[in-house]
Amino acid sequence: MPHVPPISAPLFGRSTRRGAALALVLALGLAGCAAEPAPDRVPELTSNAEKARVSQQLAETARKGGDYAGAIDLYRKMLEAGGDPLIAHLGLADSLLAAGVLDKAAEEYTAAIAIAPNKPEPELGLGRLLLAGHRPAEALTAFDAALNKGGSRAAALNGRGLALDWQNDHAAAQQAYRDGLKDAPQDRVLHSNYGLSLALSGDYDGALSQLVPLAQDAQATVRNRQNLALVLGLKGDTEAARLVAQQDLGPDAVESNLKFYEAVRIASSGAAAGTTPPARE
Repeated sequence: MPHVPPISAPLFGRSTRRGAALALVLALGLAGCAAEPAPDRVPELTSNAEKARVSQQLAETARKGGDYAGAIDLYRKMLEAGGDPLIAHLGLADSLLAAGVLDKAAEEYTAAIAIAPNKPEPELGLGRLLLAGHRPAEALTAFDAALNKGGSRAAALNGRGLALDWQNDHAAAQQAYRDGLKDAPQDRVLHSNYGLSLALSGDYDGALSQLVPLAQDAQATVRNRQNLALVLGLKGDTEAARLVAQQDLGPDAVESNLKFYEAVRIASSGAAAGTTPPARE
């Protein structure tokens, strides 16, 4: 059974283009939508099997609706009623991770790995958790384990790319994203993270080729548009960045972001000239 140390160590010692931009934009997809509260308790039922089934249904509804506290309570009720332990531990772990309770989530992913050592899903979850805790080297091990156990190659390769980007190995990260896109060419998360990785390595035109289509199509999200604004700002195209950013943000937020992009761009230029080397771990 893998041991996961306390999730607390920071990744970057001071602000750099890679550190600040990674912290800002490399998405783990952990945020939920507006919460839809779950029922206070499971209805009175006669059999444990029925209690477990209803608890699972309610827990999944709560988690998908962003009510992580409700989901955590319901997955625990599912376990108490003797429900499927792998589903319960994974659901509980995902809910705890989304709620930011990283150490408890780690315990649940570890329990899920012990129950199903050949399944990729617990390794994928553990990898996401380790990234959230700024432990990219350990996350990379988890994502590679998920790859070796089958399942969604796109999800595992996306996680692998994120872990490599956090370690500033952008070339290897970009290869992981490209490999993922071979299996899932329409995967928006892979395209987005590939574009952000290209930007982090200074290939702004390549980044825009990935991010512009995402920001302009019918499924575009606020994140898609603001990632595009970020890359335009880092490239130095301030007016284009402003036009994109103001689609979702007010004037004060737009100007604040533009100042941040400019500061990061200047710091990046200094680092390239050897005056301000980026902090690495």
